[in-house]
Amino acid sequence: MREGIIQQLDEEAYHADPDSISKSGLWTMISKTPAHFRYAPARGREPQLDVGSAAHLAILEPELAATRVIKGPPDRRGNRWKDALAETPDNAYLLPAGDYDGVMIMADQVRKHPVVQRLTSGTTLFEASGFWTDERTGIRMRCRPDSVAPEMEIMGDLKTTADASAWNWSRTAGNLGYHMQEHIYSSGWPVAGGCNINAFVFIVVEAKAPYCTVVYELDPSAVTEGRA
Repeated sequence: MREGIIQQLDEEAYHADPDSISKSGLWTMISKTPAHFRYAPARGREPQLDVGSAAHLAILEPELAATRVIKGPPDRRGNRWKDALAETPDNAYLLPAGDYDGVMIMADQVRKHPVVQRLTSGTTLFEASGFWTDERTGIRMRCRPDSVAPEMEIMGDLKTTADASAWNWSRTAGNLGYHMQEHIYSSGWPVAGGCNINAFVFIVVEAKAPYCTVVYELDPSAVTEGRA
């Protein structure tokens, strides 16, 4: 994959790039072992993750979601589901009816948050991919932020969770290496040719009603640890 910012790149192609490593790969090495990274199965599209992907699209790009998030039968069983799936474009998400309704209600609730409104307006880039070479190590890197607002120099990442409380979120962020993600994304984006990033926010949304939404920034000590 060429270096730079690529705005129209399929998510599967991004993850399949053999010449670069992402935060997820590095975190696997740190939190587990290099062997877990080396022998990890190839990442493909998994139906159980379609709800999360559809929620991202509905929240960040509702215009696209109107045609790419499709309401299907009540469940994934039987010929009705098979027939609906056969008619679904490759870049679209077919969801069981209940999941579809939940995603749309969630998206409507999240977009009412004033910070989300600002981060999804104007010239914001959604799910663009950045590729660059780390100057110190010579290692090729990649990142795919959910949103970048160049005019405000703010990067945003959308996360769904069962509990958006500050106590639970801080634990989740540490366990999943989100503090390292912030450093890699915000420092690598301008190297790849994007704008400077002066703030990184996590848009944290509860996956079930009432879909409470909180916007968090990591504290300085977490940012320092992530950089290390």
